[in-house]
Amino acid sequence: MKRKVSFQYNGKLYTVNVERIGNEIIIEHNGEVYKINLIQEDQTQEKKETISVRSDLSTSLTPSESAVAYSSETDNNSILLAPMTGIINEIKIKIGSKVKRGDTVIVLEAMKMYIDIHAHKSGIVKEIFVTPGENISINQKLLRIE
Repeated sequence: MKRKVSFQYNGKLYTVNVERIGNEIIIEHNGEVYKINLIQEDQTQEKKETISVRSDLSTSLTPSESAVAYSSETDNNSILLAPMTGIINEIKIKIGSKVKRGDTVIVLEAMKMYIDIHAHKSGIVKEIFVTPGENISINQKLLRIE
């Protein structure tokens, strides 16, 4: 859902349209589109996410539980769930692949856009529950990483 947001930066007032899809924030301003990837910091500390647009403009936020839903973890933190409905465009890993937290593992097509789905933890891919071209629902199992 898009929201209109106003903020002040370097003394200048900006009004932009903002939409969050998974771990990506899409900002529209004056006909230009900016995409921002959220990067979750070390889990041993208080949960925070860093938003980086440019090297001179970044901030850290403490998200609510619902804001962290893109990592959709269940079954003792091993299952990655779909953050939204869509069509599986590409599976970038195979069973047995080693992945790091944040690696793109699946590309989802939704609303004529391609959304990268990232590994929610580091480990080895043990199962893949979807295939390219498959229509998926929100919270559907995508893969298991141990």
